[in-house]
Amino acid sequence: MRSKLASNLARRGLLAAVAAIWLAALAITAALRSDVTVVLLVSVLGLQLLVVLNSHRQNRFVIGELRQLAGRHQEGAQHATDLLTAMRTMSSTLDAAATAIDRGPENTRRKVIRDTTTVYRQLEALVNLYSMVPVTARVPAMRGWAASPDLLLLLVETIRADRPRLSVECGSGVSTLWCALARRAFGVEGRHVALEHDAQYVRQTEALLEAHGVADFADVRLAPLQTYRLGDQDRSWYAKDAWRDLDQLDLLFVDGPPGVTGRHARYPALPLLADRFAGDAVVVLDDLVRTDEQELVARWLAEYPWLTETRLNVEKIASVLRCSR
Repeated sequence: MRSKLASNLARRGLLAAVAAIWLAALAITAALRSDVTVVLLVSVLGLQLLVVLNSHRQNRFVIGELRQLAGRHQEGAQHATDLLTAMRTMSSTLDAAATAIDRGPENTRRKVIRDTTTVYRQLEALVNLYSMVPVTARVPAMRGWAASPDLLLLLVETIRADRPRLSVECGSGVSTLWCALARRAFGVEGRHVALEHDAQYVRQTEALLEAHGVADFADVRLAPLQTYRLGDQDRSWYAKDAWRDLDQLDLLFVDGPPGVTGRHARYPALPLLADRFAGDAVVVLDDLVRTDEQELVARWLAEYPWLTETRLNVEKIASVLRCSR
């Protein structure tokens, strides 16, 4: 009896989460001023998700129909297609939840609820992004290797509030786009510079900026990795020719080089750039779910006592370091 009651409560909680996500999706379509077809598309999907726990076959059928609708209305449904992808992920999570609630042990149920909450929070951040910053072309997938919506929202809010004249990014991609979009949306003077060691990513990011009409707000620089002697160790970081002209950095977003290039791959950012910081510079480091990033932040704080840290519970955990000298 107690198990059945817990199962029913969990189902109701998941249905409530679906309803909230449906409303969030409708908010996005309203913020984007989508046409009636797109609004109906999202509405039908929301209604079907509300019964997903009781009708998996029907859910799969509806998703197939919605995919066809999105294809027939490409121009008006670009953002709806992105929403469809996010909500299909939610649908998959709910399918797993239905099975886990009935069969799984308590720790599995907790994981399902945690994963469902994560998806909701990312969609909530996505609503805020699209509400704050006008978008006129399709945005690439976020999360995974790319920055998550809640981290991008942090960057956009920092640009809006701090209005950095020079922001520098280690790495490039969808985060470069949102930083450029934020500069245009909020009228922030200056420039955003992305250092990228991979020529293919440079071309992809430049094409993305062009598609959104913000190529004038961001500069993507090819910066092959080169060896630097830091202390008693040789470390790889972006070539100095790509950043030697950068001075008075107001915002530094450290999201590269990738960890596969070596242990503490992102550590050189401060030893090489700290003397170029403006007096109230802000440093944002992502991926503190990894031990590597946790260790290098601890080392930065020990080596630069004028830094103060705030750790934020975004999807992959971020550290925000502010200069206090």
